[in-house]
Amino acid sequence: WVPINVASWKTIAHDHFSINMPSSWKEETTRSNGGSVVQTELSGPEGTVTLAFGSGFGGACNSSWIKVQTMLEELEGCYGKLPDNSIEIKQISKNISADLSFDGRAVIYPENVSSNAQTIYSILSSLVIIN
Repeated sequence: WVPINVASWKTIAHDHFSINMPSSWKEETTRSNGGSVVQTELSGPEGTVTLAFGSGFGGACNSSWIKVQTMLEELEGCYGKLPDNSIEIKQISKNISADLSFDGRAVIYPENVSSNAQTIYSILSSLVIIN
């Protein structure tokens, strides 16, 4: 993929991360597990990016692992397809400390998949996980 022009994008920053996204996208942050898991979902017409911080993440990958480039490091994610033909990259993970982990998920919608993928990968490449 080739990075796209992100000059008009906005930066979202929270306690454990910063990330850039298109200005037209929406952000929603929720808490679960008694507030111990904080999840931020970024969504737009190209797909979604979900960033979760807490503990107890993980699971099996029933397809293949791919490399996911963030701003400062390369992580791995489990690549697959959803029933609607959207591309899903889940279990993009990193241990931050003994009791805090990161778990990410990206969904690329099937319409204009090449263009949508460019946007999603550009968002992921701007992610900085703060230890």
